[in-house]
Amino acid sequence: MIFEPSKIFAVDKLNSFIEKNLIEYSRLRNFDFGTDKRSNISSLSPYVTHGIISETEIISKCLKKYPFIKIEKFIQEVLWRVYWKGWLELRPNVWSDYLLDLKKIKQEYSKNKNYIDFIGIFPNITWGYDIKISPKFTWYNSIGLGNYIFYFNNPLYESNETFDPSIFESELSFCLDSEFSYKIYNFYNLNLSIQHAKIFTFKRINITNLSIGISRNFNTPEWIKLILK
Repeated sequence: MIFEPSKIFAVDKLNSFIEKNLIEYSRLRNFDFGTDKRSNISSLSPYVTHGIISETEIISKCLKKYPFIKIEKFIQEVLWRVYWKGWLELRPNVWSDYLLDLKKIKQEYSKNKNYIDFIGIFPNITWGYDIKISPKFTWYNSIGLGNYIFYFNNPLYESNETFDPSIFESELSFCLDSEFSYKIYNFYNLNLSIQHAKIFTFKRINITNLSIGISRNFNTPEWIKLILK
């Protein structure tokens, strides 16, 4: 937005907003159409901040065009600005206190750079099949459904009794898994696994894991064989 420090420019901007966009303010005020499309709001804040035009003048001009009931939301927002301006004037230390608290948090964070943001547990049910490439080499593929259980921890707030630093979250997930297994000795295998999971949170999270390890095969107990039959 171009800010031209001129009373004439400010009044013209207000008049244009009243004629073209004020009546739609309550419906469109919370939308962001981009930096070049701000007609859904008045964009008069810098003029009010620098005393070029006053809140009283803005409200007066608006009420000459429309009745209060049709532009109530815009007038409320102007008056909220007046309220918070007065609130801050009576509390001059608010900003400096905020900067001190922010500096303290940054210092505490610098001492805890290696803390764990969260721990994830992934219980799931999978359906898959084996492809026997050779007597010792097997390729296993599967799909699965499960739950990603997150445990979040924030050590910066451990001393704050009113804030619970530990938060659990459970989210539905879908995964694809591809695993290559090579028999190295009797029941022992060398495994290479690639797994991709999509977690259905508010914003979809995609996680891909690559793992290498050694596994051991066990014979299926008879009672499980009976159940599966």
